[in-house]
Amino acid sequence: RPGTGGPAVAVHSAPADFAGEIGDLFLQRTRLCLWTGTVFFLLFALLDFLSCRPLFGLFLSYRLAFVAVILLFLLRLGRPRGVRYAPPLMWAAMLLGTLTIALMAVALGGFASGYYVGILLMIAGGVPALPLTGRQALVLGALMFLVYLLTVSLGSPVPAAADLARLAGNSFFFAMIVLVTAVQRREDHRTLLCELRAKGSLRQMRAELRGYRDNLETLAERRLA
Repeated sequence: RPGTGGPAVAVHSAPADFAGEIGDLFLQRTRLCLWTGTVFFLLFALLDFLSCRPLFGLFLSYRLAFVAVILLFLLRLGRPRGVRYAPPLMWAAMLLGTLTIALMAVALGGFASGYYVGILLMIAGGVPALPLTGRQALVLGALMFLVYLLTVSLGSPVPAAADLARLAGNSFFFAMIVLVTAVQRREDHRTLLCELRAKGSLRQMRAELRGYRDNLETLAERRLA
């Protein structure tokens, strides 16, 4: 012990709160995902031109409308307190992107269209980049599938047996992608929490060392005096 009479050492024994760090990381990753989604949504207009040229104008209007909304989201995130809006805006962007692709699938034959793969790319590319828990990733994936299912079901004629078979196949791939990303997010979230706990422990150790150093300096000055 460095002695008594010196200033007390401030030791934070309460568990660290990682909400601020995770919020900042979510904001950073949300911006990255939204910019990446904007670029790729426009680039995939080339696929529309090559595979379904008669619908190119319609699909381009869908894509431009989606990009316009995403740019508004990015503007909002750039303002003060953008951290608190990052999670709802990111979830809204994922669901809006799913709706946009589902509308294209409706125009191309409903469940028979292979455009639903674009939604799988959104799940595989966007969800692992976000600091979500495994449960949150599972819920987000389920909501995206529900948007796809309802949009195509309501926008298409009464499905035939072949359409139901394609729906079953599409649902299987949806479920597998969602489960894989949810498991990945669960493990990544655990790793993130371990890293944050380690950083918190290092900060606490530095604070303790500074306190001991200050006590020693005070004690040395008193003895010299």
